[in-house]
Amino acid sequence: MNHVHISLEKIPKDQCLPFIPKSLTGTCLKLFLLTITVSFLTVYLSGCSQPTSDGPERAAVSGQVKFKGSPVEVGTITFAPVSPNVGPSTGAKISAGAYSIPQDSGPVIGTNRVEITAYQKTGNKIEAGTPNPPGTMVDEVKSIIPKEYNQKSSLTAQIESGDNKNTDFDLGDK
Repeated sequence: MNHVHISLEKIPKDQCLPFIPKSLTGTCLKLFLLTITVSFLTVYLSGCSQPTSDGPERAAVSGQVKFKGSPVEVGTITFAPVSPNVGPSTGAKISAGAYSIPQDSGPVIGTNRVEITAYQKTGNKIEAGTPNPPGTMVDEVKSIIPKEYNQKSSLTAQIESGDNKNTDFDLGDK
């Protein structure tokens, strides 16, 4: 660690920096400069500590999602901690029936509520709306997963520490 020594006695009163009022002389000047130095060091040294945990322990999770016996082609899966667990929700895209969330952004350890959504093209075209130019057409999609698996989901998953492979969901024939 480098040490800096400042001798306040060697600063002539008439050569003070312009932002220091001339009324601050003698002991007041020393106290003023000491306060600035301590404030600077506090701010500087506060950035030197090791980061602490930003929340609860998380785990990696991956698996397969099926609806009516077939893999969900395109969708999303969300994990939300259930009380008494607390922490952020997390999610991932489902592609060709598979999803994967790494540990650093994974679900919180413990019981999590699971929501699954998936959409399917209807074969119709609809206007895209703003911010697209008027007349821009896109494929119309409809939700294919019933609300009891997303908005009103009672699905849960018990997430353990480490890698939770094969956390699969087969949504049956509802």
